[in-house]
Order: sequence, then C-alpha cells, then structure tokens
Amino acid sequence: MELIPVIDILDNRIVHAHMGLRKSYRPLVSRLSSTSDPIDVVRGLLSFYPFRTFYIADINSILKKGNNNVIIKKIIRTFEGKKFWLDNGACYVNQAVSWIRDFNQSIVVGSESQKNLKFLSSLKKIFFNNVILSLDFDSKNKFMGPKKILKTHSIWPEKIILMTLSRVGSDKGPDLEKIQDLMKISDKKKVYAAGGIRSLRDLNILRDLNVSGSLLATALHNGNFTSRAIKDFSSK
Repeated sequence: MELIPVIDILDNRIVHAHMGLRKSYRPLVSRLSSTSDPIDVVRGLLSFYPFRTFYIADINSILKKGNNNVIIKKIIRTFEGKKFWLDNGACYVNQAVSWIRDFNQSIVVGSESQKNLKFLSSLKKIFFNNVILSLDFDSKNKFMGPKKILKTHSIWPEKIILMTLSRVGSDKGPDLEKIQDLMKISDKKKVYAAGGIRSLRDLNILRDLNVSGSLLATALHNGNFTSRAIKDFSSK
C-alpha cells in the first residue's frame, strides 16, 4: 500500500487542514520543517522517508481565490523524479490538459468542483492514466458534487480517492464504513483513503481491506509515525 503525503497550499504556504474548515486553516507547524515554506516542507518529508508520490491541494484555486501555480511549478522542478497529484479545483478540460501536458503529472478531479459529468468523462478519454477521481464528503459527511458521479461508475478512472473532510486533521481515524462500501462497487479500481489516518493500526486495517494507498498529513507532522515504522510498514 502506497503512502502519499498531502500538501495543502494556501497563499504560497503549507497549511494544516482541519475537517474541511478552510477559513480556519493556519500555517503548518511540523517537526519535519522549521518553516511552512512548501520547498522546506517537502524536503523535510523526503528526509523522513523517500515518498514516491505527493498530493497537492491548491486551496486558493479550489476556493477560486487566485492560485499557487508559481510555487507548485517550483516544487515539481526542485523534486524532479517524484510524482505529483494536483487538485486545483479543475473543471475545464483545457485547464487540466495544460497541466498534464506541461508537467506529465496527474490531475485530481474533485467531485466538489464539478457541475456535471462532462469534464470527468472528457478528461478520462484524453488522459486515462493521468486522471484521479476524488469523491469528496464535507464536514457534515454530505457528498459534495453531482450525485450522478457516485452512480455513474462507467466514467470512473482507475484511481479513486475517498476524501472524508470531516476526518481530516481530526484524529478520528478513517471512515472505514465508506471505504468498505466503495471497495464493493469500485470494480477492482485502485482506492485511496484520505482523512483521519492517525496510526499504524489504521494503516494495517486499510491494507487488510485491500486499499491501494493512504493520503497522510497530520500524523506525519505531529510525530504519530516514526521513520522506522513507515519503512517497516512499506517493506511488508
């Protein structure tokens, strides 16, 4: 099971996400970096463990209040060879195609940013291997986006994130019920869990459920995981 650090960028700084309450996000305080500068934080994460993939959420873009394109491009150039999944609230094909072609990275289609099924369906046809669907649930556990996305499995790409914002930064543990429900209908697609993962026990449970990967943030920065524990888990 792959472990993927989450980088939430707001106003060119890494912030600590908490239960999807974006107005209350504050600059990240981490044992892995002395600053909330994105380059420093990614470098700190890589000194902790050689992660292969990073998930970047451009909070400004998602909120439609500017973007963090300059610093995101700098991250990709600085850490050449790493894979990056970008959620920037994309809902237009040209916007997403430009990102994928320029950087040969993957785009996350967040359900919360969609108005209908057209964008996801069109993008999947063009860049099948570079599209990831995030099924987003808000702080009140309500699905965010057109409900048809949940039911129209034929347009789902091969990688799907279950994003439960009510669990993000909450220390409540992952939403196992939703994950199990998704696994039943995902038709052997790769499912990634996001939100609430706090311990090796959580990771082991997810691996036993055949989850393909887990998105991690708070537990990496607050000391819940040691470098040795991550190495041992990843080697099994």
